Amino acid sequence: MGFFNKLFDSKNQELYYEQLGVFKKIRKNGSLVIWEGTAQFLNEAVSIFLNGTETDIDESQKKELLNILKYSSMYSEKCNEILKVEFENADKSYSTWAGHFDCIAISILNNEPSISFEEKETQYHFNVIFEGDIAVGVAIDS
Repeated sequence: MGFFNKLFDSKNQELYYEQLGVFKKIRKNGSLVIWEGTAQFLNEAVSIFLNGTETDIDESQKKELLNILKYSSMYSEKCNEILKVEFENADKSYSTWAGHFDCIAISILNNEPSISFEEKETQYHFNVIFEGDIAVGVAIDS
């Protein structure tokens, strides 16, 4: 019985960071752990997903997240630009990301930052992928 208690208790593990709040361990794959938290970003509460170990979130990913949160208006503009291109390529009208989407998540998994938006009309997810502070692509999930 001790094995099962230890197994299930570890799923509820939490970490607290003064600047970021509470993160919960949601998945483990070998020594890699995915941590989930929430933050205010672009006037919305969004989910945050970061890699780490059993005891901490990856330091470079924490720094990247803090940078994204600090410069949210710049990231908003870059998301808006690349999402506009996607809509124009599909011959769809576009105003702003806020007119078409809800911002739902920031992920920095495997050191690849992405900001995820859910289209209000279709609930498709548009994941804007960044290299540094440059939006380099959009992945669309249905």
